[in-house]
Amino acid sequence: MLINDIHHHVVCERTTSFSHYTFDTFLKSHSLIKGKTTLFLHPQYKRLYSCQEGHRCRVIDVDDGVRFVCESCGKIFYQGSDPYREGNEKLIEMCKGYDNLYPFLYLTLSDSTMQQEMDYFEKNYMSSFYGIKVHPNLCSRKMSEIGFTSNYPMIIHCGMTEYDNAKDIITYAQRYPGKVILAHLARCEESVLKLVAKSNNIYIDTSPTYLPFQVAEKLTNRYFSSVLTDTNNITQLFRNLIDVVGKEKIIFGTDIPWGNIEEARTLYEELALPENQKKSIFQDNFDAMFDNIKQN
Repeated sequence: MLINDIHHHVVCERTTSFSHYTFDTFLKSHSLIKGKTTLFLHPQYKRLYSCQEGHRCRVIDVDDGVRFVCESCGKIFYQGSDPYREGNEKLIEMCKGYDNLYPFLYLTLSDSTMQQEMDYFEKNYMSSFYGIKVHPNLCSRKMSEIGFTSNYPMIIHCGMTEYDNAKDIITYAQRYPGKVILAHLARCEESVLKLVAKSNNIYIDTSPTYLPFQVAEKLTNRYFSSVLTDTNNITQLFRNLIDVVGKEKIIFGTDIPWGNIEEARTLYEELALPENQKKSIFQDNFDAMFDNIKQN
């Protein structure tokens, strides 16, 4: 089974969950799908997100850096330069020698540090990283608050909160010079998906692999219900998505360690789609995301 995966996390520092899922663990599981994979950090570092359950952390711009602070109790977890630089460097080094791995930088959403980090990595690691991953909800920052731009592909977490809703994210994506992937099916928000279809640079991914099943089986409320999602058949859900955005705009992603390889195998095998559509989603669209970046 050859599957390319656009959305995959690994752990480089102790995290609030899945701390066991290291690069070595990834290598063992990846052998089952044998394809190309983008890799980025699991960002919920224990030292940055260590407050009580239910408390939110907000990233605040400070002079030449960022502050991670609990919105509920005011506790400051960290202040300084982007705390993910060391992890990004480790990941880039671990990926060297693997032609089928595409490390992405995980960047804190901050106008104080994002360009600094890009300048640093372009100076020291040019041609060794291939994109950017950001998570608005973990930073309690909206994409519309951020002025940063780049030509690198960017994957943006989509959710159901005020910080990571797809409408806010697509407004940012429409003015971003590079390609943008709205993660997690853009939560199946039909009005947003119609804008994805009209935009040359915007795509969606299917991660986590359990989400499409949950949408079809109505086991979650983490999506927008519409005619698009009014089905209990996983194949019909994908047919509806393809009808709206086109087969060239959907890219397979697992969101491992939240998703898993067995779910990926099941999804691949159960989708009764024409072979050209499956090939686009599970293989070809990954390659199109990068054009000739990997070869250069």
